[in-house]
Formats: sequence, C-alpha cells, structure tokens
Amino acid sequence: MEIWIGCFLLMGVSLAQAEDWPAWRGPSANGISAETGWSAESAKVKWTKEVGVGYSSVSVNGGDPLLVPGNKVFISTGYKKGCALLDYSSGKLEKVWENNLIQSHFGSCVLIGREIYGIDGQTKSKGFLRCISVEDGSEKWNTQIGFGSLMVADGKLIVLDEKGTLHFAKTIPDKYVEIAKPGTGLKKLCWTQPVLANGTVYCRNDKGKLVAVDVSK
Repeated sequence: MEIWIGCFLLMGVSLAQAEDWPAWRGPSANGISAETGWSAESAKVKWTKEVGVGYSSVSVNGGDPLLVPGNKVFISTGYKKGCALLDYSSGKLEKVWENNLIQSHFGSCVLIGREIYGIDGQTKSKGFLRCISVEDGSEKWNTQIGFGSLMVADGKLIVLDEKGTLHFAKTIPDKYVEIAKPGTGLKKLCWTQPVLANGTVYCRNDKGKLVAVDVSK
C-alpha cells in the first residue's frame, strides 16, 4: 500500500457557537459538533426540499487527513489502499502503523478519545462502520451498514448510509451500540456528510433532495 503525503497547512480554527455548523466538516473542521441536548430516539423528518443535483465536496479518492495529538496524522484512502498513522515529532515523517481496516472511498473519519471511527469500503459495496485504536490500528469493533458518511455530536455517531437511512450510535470502543435508525425518505445515492445544527440533522442525496430531521427533545 502506498499513501502519499503532499503538504499539510495547519491553521488555527476559531470555534463558532456550539449549535452552529458554519463550514464544511463543522466549526473545528473535524466532523465533530459541540451541540448537546438533542435526542436520537425522537428523530423525525421535519421537511424536504429539492436543492439541485450534487455530491459531497470531499475528494472522491480518499478521506481528509485526521490530525492526532502528538504531531501525528491519520490518513485513509479507498481503492484497496487502506490507512496509516504517521508521526512528524522528529521532524521527519515516519510511519507508526499501517493496515487496510479503514479504506475510505471519500468519507472522512473522526477521532474520539483514542479511537478512530470511519466507513470502510467503496460506494455501492458492503461498507463497514469500524472503530479502531489510534495507538496501534487494531480493530475494536465493526458493523455492516453499507457505504456512508458520518459525524459526531454529544458522544453519539450520526451516520448516513448511501440508501438514505440514519444510524445513531454510541461512541464507545467496547462494542457497537445503536440508539436509533430512523428513515429519512431519501433514496440512494446519499454521499454527503450529515450535519447537525440547532436540533436538526440535515441530509441530502445526489438527486438534490434535502431533508431536515428533527432531533430536538
């Protein structure tokens, strides 16, 4: 497996209000929302709207690099390549570990604590949601949900699979614990990352339909 690193531009990101999602991948550009006080169990569609044909703005050949504390970066790419953790502490880029557990076609992973959560697999394939250790890349758990994209808020995973189903699950390394799995009314292909803002999860498909799912208590 060959994974190439070009240039990383590290920028300070000012945190917006916790309930806002002002830019792609959120206020801190890491796919994590600081919003609390919402309920996965009460999720229901509020409205839908045609917004025009489109896909996620993420590159189609791999997820965004994930910065890890300690001058490390996690990278992942699809097409049977895999993932790796790289260390730049010495001033020279060195590989800590490498495997094929998370092959991100284009959805980006998230880091919670010392675990990385991500979708492994190509679009239109038997994708798996996996939790792996950032320390050594070992797998904690996996569950087959199909291809999709994800974000995290309030200790919960929010995953939109490409067929249009939302999956809410706990971010715990012990095992996969699903909280709720509401439908959105969307049909495939759903490749865009779901977004939580102000008690609403926004989802869209490639045909241009936007759905707002109410998760307020």
